[in-house]
Amino acid sequence: MPELGTLEALVDHLLFRVMMDGRQRDKKEYSIERNFVTLVDKTVRAYEAARVGLIAEVEQWRSLQEAVSKVPAEEFKVEQSSGPAMAFTDHFEDCITTANRLLKLLRGIKASKTSIVSREARRSIEASAKAIDGIRNMIEHIAEAIANEEFSEGQTIMVGATVDGRAAILGPNRIAFADVCIVIRRFHEIAKAMLEVPMEFANPPAVPSNRP
Repeated sequence: MPELGTLEALVDHLLFRVMMDGRQRDKKEYSIERNFVTLVDKTVRAYEAARVGLIAEVEQWRSLQEAVSKVPAEEFKVEQSSGPAMAFTDHFEDCITTANRLLKLLRGIKASKTSIVSREARRSIEASAKAIDGIRNMIEHIAEAIANEEFSEGQTIMVGATVDGRAAILGPNRIAFADVCIVIRRFHEIAKAMLEVPMEFANPPAVPSNRP
């Protein structure tokens, strides 16, 4: 999984604007922007936690294979925990769920705001939107999918990673980690642009006087 840990957390900048910005804002627009910035930070954290879990899972699997090669089959005992695999699954589900919420918010932002959401950003996000929606919908309706026997032989009933570690899979759905990274980076760029719109201070700081 590509790394996203270099992306700056944005929530502190958001809190500063909430306290200091005195502009009259459209209520819907303002709510979308506040939620968007908060969810971007949450999505980045969930992705990075999933990445840590997947790395631990791979390392655990390699150590297990090494142990198996050194011990006779009849003497081998499994002492490995399923923790890393479940950590990846849990956090990546959170990542996809929040990314899906960001997609819905993005569609609510007026298309005319090209300074905040460029056409290029929209195109690169929408290119992966169908895959994100597919995995999110399967996560949300997994019980019904199992009950209706919608899974084919060999398909996963939990979010997992492909053997080459390049993509996430769930049932018939698949999304490359590289594509998830592109989408999250675009979301982050949009959130930063929202926070860079000039403010009007509600209570401008007093200018100190030099008079005695």
